[in-house]
Amino acid sequence: MGTERSAVDRAEDERPTLSVVVVTYNEGAHIGSCLESVFDCCGAVDDFEVIVVDSNSTDDTVQRALAFPVTVYRITDDDFCTPSAGRYVGAKFSDGEAILFVDGDMTLTSGWLPIATEFLDGNPDVAGVDGYLNSLETLRPTETGYLRGVALYDREPFEAVGGFDPHLNALEDVELGYRFTAAGDRLVRLPMVVASHPRPSGTTERLRRWRNGYYYGWGEVFRKALTRPRMLWKILSRARLYVVGLCWLGVGVLATLGGGLMTLAWVVASLGLFVAAAAYKDPVAVATKLTAFPLVYAGIALGLLGDHPESGEFPMGVVEQVGPRPEEPHRVPTDGG
Repeated sequence: MGTERSAVDRAEDERPTLSVVVVTYNEGAHIGSCLESVFDCCGAVDDFEVIVVDSNSTDDTVQRALAFPVTVYRITDDDFCTPSAGRYVGAKFSDGEAILFVDGDMTLTSGWLPIATEFLDGNPDVAGVDGYLNSLETLRPTETGYLRGVALYDREPFEAVGGFDPHLNALEDVELGYRFTAAGDRLVRLPMVVASHPRPSGTTERLRRWRNGYYYGWGEVFRKALTRPRMLWKILSRARLYVVGLCWLGVGVLATLGGGLMTLAWVVASLGLFVAAAAYKDPVAVATKLTAFPLVYAGIALGLLGDHPESGEFPMGVVEQVGPRPEEPHRVPTDGG
């Protein structure tokens, strides 16, 4: 049976300080270490709740998650099982003054959350913060266009811009970031490693993303931006490598119309570009990156088709609660008991 609840159902003075939303799909091998790290990270938080939203996993993700004091919701219809839908559902059922989003295959790093919370509380114009995954890239906070992976948002501006769009197959964090910046909110990446995260790559990973509809997200985001010139420009800027690739393919088509000599020149130039890129990076990495180009182009074409529903049209009836919900958020014991 579907169910719907929102943060307004709990009185303001009863709301936890923090809601942690963990999104999962077949993360049986990782969810245990993920949730252990979540509870370790939140040890210094006065009160918090942990919500797991599962995209109809076929492994034992849900069973393993229920071994922890968390609330688990399952999206039961595969047609609506996307990371963006999981984040949307988790936010709907959360109550915290701030919301921390975590992927179920991540292991959080201890010690960073109090610093991130203090930074967010001390900068009213900042709507959210994140950090680096796996390795540190800079020693100073940097403003960013969107938050990725482990993202901590202030609830008020998060809800003001509408939160995550549940109808995107991918790039939901990027699209949300554009709405934040359009509203005048700042997003900041802190100089901290906030989590370790496996980064699978290669042709197999490209095909997995295609099967999961990831590449449709490009077209869906473009479709949303068609009537918003500033957002469209930002998306084109992010997709500039694919835009350049498409233009180069267009040059190749024109070259074939010009005869064999022009076609040969285009082929030689293409090989030269590949050699130059391979000299800068690993040749296998360059070749693997090229395999994504046709998938992105096909995804854009398919994602552009049809209408894009409003977020509020997401069918919450496909969401069911699994197991009991903890009656109270988790609280740090005090000397008084």
